Amino acid sequence: MGYGREIPELRGPKDPSRSGKKEIIDMLRQRSRPYLFSNSLAPSIVGAANKVIDLLSSSVIYANKELNSSLIRNIENMSIEIDLSGNVALVTGANSPIGLAIASKLKKAGAELILAVHNNDDNVKSFTNSVPATILSANLRNPHEVEKLISETLEVSNQLDIIVNNAALQNVENLSEIDADSWDAVLETNLRSIHLVMRAALPALEKSENASVVNVVSIEGHQPARGHSHYSTSKAGLLMLTKSAALEYADLGIRVNSVSPGLIDDGNLKDRWPEGIDRWLDSAPLGRVGAPEDIADAVVFLSSSLAQWITGSDLLVDGGISTNATW
Repeated sequence: MGYGREIPELRGPKDPSRSGKKEIIDMLRQRSRPYLFSNSLAPSIVGAANKVIDLLSSSVIYANKELNSSLIRNIENMSIEIDLSGNVALVTGANSPIGLAIASKLKKAGAELILAVHNNDDNVKSFTNSVPATILSANLRNPHEVEKLISETLEVSNQLDIIVNNAALQNVENLSEIDADSWDAVLETNLRSIHLVMRAALPALEKSENASVVNVVSIEGHQPARGHSHYSTSKAGLLMLTKSAALEYADLGIRVNSVSPGLIDDGNLKDRWPEGIDRWLDSAPLGRVGAPEDIADAVVFLSSSLAQWITGSDLLVDGGISTNATW
């Protein structure tokens, strides 16, 4: 009757959720044939064995259905929440629409906010009426004011974990008409100041367990636009600064990434540039202009533990426009 033979390992189908009763019965019978279906067994024993196999297969199918139902329920109820509690975030250029959206999303995730502005205008004052935050003023083109900004941040919070470099200057001028002062103003604001902020904040970031820098770049750092040569140049430089900082600061436990926004509606863009919006909508695969919140979501993600193995990356947030051929 084969009592001395080694019984083979009994394994279920590769994908039980897609297996019917017939497949399970065939599998069980095939594995047990040398033992239960020997000619030396009485027909009554064979019949009893078949009933056991039927019962077992039905139980397996029922268990699979219950498991699948449970998994589906868990997936449907699952949500991903980003928790930045205990983190202090510094946002520069915080009085712009994108800066305010970033600040709002970081606060919603639980971060303590330090908002750096050049001019303490009504936008940021109105924001802090409803969202707790500390406002600090600084001219980021001035190294001494940058160092003072970081020092004041640490006086307020005694730590610094997240920096979002959002401050930027964008003028529209033909390349042949840009003078030295205009060129320097854009490059110093959009590129040099980011280096100054990261350098001044380095000792504080080294102490953080979730040190993250996110630089707000632009799709124009990847593809220039007419009249924006100094802006495009500064943003292309910022892409490389982001990668360089990611490379050199990784050993210190500091992640450095960037986000490149596409065309963002600040509230009255259609009134100022209707033809530009029309061209964008004709080309953007996702069929709409971006909102400040789209950029803020990307920044919060890169600032969180969900991106803990991401550094030196640029996240294009442009509705897919960069996928379109330009030739």
